[in-house]
Formats: sequence, C-alpha cells, structure tokens
Amino acid sequence: MFRTIDSGACNVANDKVITLPGKGDMLRRLKGVSNDPQLVKDLYPIILREGAGQRKTGPGVILLLRLAIYDYGTSPVLKRRIQDYAKALIDDKEAREAALERARQLGY
Repeated sequence: MFRTIDSGACNVANDKVITLPGKGDMLRRLKGVSNDPQLVKDLYPIILREGAGQRKTGPGVILLLRLAIYDYGTSPVLKRRIQDYAKALIDDKEAREAALERARQLGY
C-alpha cells in the first residue's frame, strides 16, 4: 500500500484540476478497460482507495496510476494500459490531454 500523497491536487503547472469519479463509477470505468478478475481483486481497490472522488490534475492521475501499479507489482502490460485507464477516468478534455501528454513524456 502506498502512502497517501498529493498526486495532483496542487495546480503548480496551471494544469486544470478535476474531480475523479466516485467509487462505483470509477470501478465501472476501470472494468471497461479490463475486467480481469485479478486486477478487480488486487489493483482496482488501490486505485479506488487513492483516487475515487479525489481532486487531481491530469498528470496527477498518471502519478496515481503509476503508484498503484507499482504497489500491485510492476507489470509491463499494465504500464502500457496507463493511457487507456486515464482516458476512461478523465472526462474533461483539457485534463485528459495533459494526462496523456505526461504519460507520453514518461514513455507510456
């Protein structure tokens, strides 16, 4: 379990701050990317605990996902899906584009 950190609520780079979906909606969206039982059981609870209903910037969502995947167990397959998860979780176009740009900068 990673320590609770500010993974994007601070608007340092003038990135738009958004509120992530609540637990039920977030879980539905995560399952839309992958309904793998192991992810539903072990990874998604981490993402839900640290992100559901939280205020983040787009790049903050990428950090949230990276830390959750790290806690789950580094997986090259999951790292390749970070952009898919970000697209599923971020409704706001500006914040989504900032998240995807950050993911690309990090090689995801």
